[in-house]
Amino acid sequence: MVVRAVIFDWGGTLTPWHTVDHVALWREVCALHFAGEHAERHAAAIHAAERDLWLTAERDGRSATIAHVFERAGGGCRPRRSWPATSGPGSRTR
Repeated sequence: MVVRAVIFDWGGTLTPWHTVDHVALWREVCALHFAGEHAERHAAAIHAAERDLWLTAERDGRSATIAHVFERAGGGCRPRRSWPATSGPGSRTR
């Protein structure tokens, strides 16, 4: 048997639901990449972008990538590491 697909389910559909403090998560991540108040500003922007994309997914059934989150957050929130370009649903990146 060959595995042809893998489903990552963090939304609670297939796995038991668990509570995650997304604001705290992004604060911790941004603290590693940005100084002081910049970290707080970026964390808030990324969290808002992530929340908006989740609402879009629920409403329209569309998915998004982490690159979409950073694009929507804007303002230099993109990490130093280069993320794959976003070219829409179903796009393949290497």
